[in-house]
Amino acid sequence: MPILYNCSTYKTLEVDFDSPLFSPANGYLVKWRPVGTVNWNTVIQNQIPVIVAGVPTCFNIEGTIQADCGNGNLSNAVVFSVSSTTTVCRTFRLLETAAYTYTSCTSGNTVTVNNQSSIPSTVCAIDGTVQGGQFTDLNQTCNP
Repeated sequence: MPILYNCSTYKTLEVDFDSPLFSPANGYLVKWRPVGTVNWNTVIQNQIPVIVAGVPTCFNIEGTIQADCGNGNLSNAVVFSVSSTTTVCRTFRLLETAAYTYTSCTSGNTVTVNNQSSIPSTVCAIDGTVQGGQFTDLNQTCNP
């Protein structure tokens, strides 16, 4: 079962690719996660396309696929990515003295702010766009 994310809609992905000359002994190993998160979700299947259920639409997704040839032998990982299909505005607290960039939910433009750690800023940004120093997702949606 995939990890649940703070998103109101989910989708099913079909990871499709050309069939190899020989099918791998133990099928295909797909790992996926929302960009910027730590934990991977894992799916193992024998058919093409590999069906991945429970993928949140609110996040950009990154993943890998490998053939599992048995006895611990995996093929080289092939990387894939999927763009989110929804724009979610969330509140983030900027924690460090650093330059941060994010996409503003108000204007849709990229914004750069110089945060001071002694006075942490809070911003309403499109989820997945905050970059720079450390930040915390306050698990709150925000309206532009």
